[in-house]
Amino acid sequence: MKKTLSKLLALALTASLVLSGCGGNAESGNNEANSQGGQANAEGSDKKEEASSKDEIKDLYIARNAVRELETFNILYTQRQEDSENLTSLVDGLLESNPKGELVPCIAEEWGSEDGGLTWTFKVREGVKWVDVNGNEKAKCVSQDFLTAMEWILNFHKNDSANTSMPMEMIEGATEYYEYTKSLSAEEAYALNAGEGSKFREMVKIETPDEHTLVYHCSTAKPYFDTVAAYGCLYPLAQGLVDELGVDGIKSMNNENMWYNGCYTMTSYIQGNEKILTKNPLYWDTDCTRFETVTIKMVESSDVAYQLYQSGEIDEVGLTESNIKTISGDESNPYHDKMIEWPNDFRSYQFHFNYDKRKEDGTPDTNWNNAIA
Repeated sequence: MKKTLSKLLALALTASLVLSGCGGNAESGNNEANSQGGQANAEGSDKKEEASSKDEIKDLYIARNAVRELETFNILYTQRQEDSENLTSLVDGLLESNPKGELVPCIAEEWGSEDGGLTWTFKVREGVKWVDVNGNEKAKCVSQDFLTAMEWILNFHKNDSANTSMPMEMIEGATEYYEYTKSLSAEEAYALNAGEGSKFREMVKIETPDEHTLVYHCSTAKPYFDTVAAYGCLYPLAQGLVDELGVDGIKSMNNENMWYNGCYTMTSYIQGNEKILTKNPLYWDTDCTRFETVTIKMVESSDVAYQLYQSGEIDEVGLTESNIKTISGDESNPYHDKMIEWPNDFRSYQFHFNYDKRKEDGTPDTNWNNAIA
């Protein structure tokens, strides 16, 4: 499985475009087969394969609004969808979500809890590599990388309190370690790590029995803890990269000096203009289908994106209401049969309110309950 949000979406786009471009060829092949018998069946099949191969998109060009430009290359720090929609194609986490919103394996090939959610064990798959921007191997991605990342997140001076809420609420000792680092000077906090015998291992209850096993101890039973494994706060960070760049270097790292373990590396980045993702040659999921490159052009508006599509510079574009009316209302419009419905977003944004909040002594918090009601 890999980057479901990017790869499967990419495949869906490819399939849609191929179906639009090759429908006639495929149909004519079938008609020929029906009229000329068994030999024509083989020829028709060959023609369909040739047409499909000919029209297959190997280098994808898409547009994104300039306001969606990413602000950081550190997935542990960001809390913006604009960043994660780029970075999750470059870095893999323990789990990911499929288009239906279901959790599926990623770097963790197996996971579960045998005590109702108090303890969670993830099996980190073998063969996952960290690479540089050019796809050269830097290190193996192992269970220790998830401890290094968690230490970074919970270290007040390293991550500026970003992405701390869920680990502190769920993982035993996380809050205590955060408060401990907050009491230190920046220099003292920068010197901390998650190695053997470290303060982090002493305080935060996460174990790595071996390179491929990761065990989280929750403060109370959390039967939903695995859902957090698809979020940035449980992504990995290689200690080798920290050693190479230093703490300040990690904070300001870019596409050229970061390490990748995802399906693409970002081989070119011009802020506010264009970014190019290139297929990671050492990607662990050898069965997945990817584009050779994905070029993302940053544009000022949907109208500019539509103009790029009309000129053939990008392969797909989101349509405005007026575009849809114009195209759908005219069967002779060249794009009339090329429109496809954009897949539903699996996300659900909600507010949940407690209507029966209690004080520390167990009595109802009347002020709150009345206000929220």
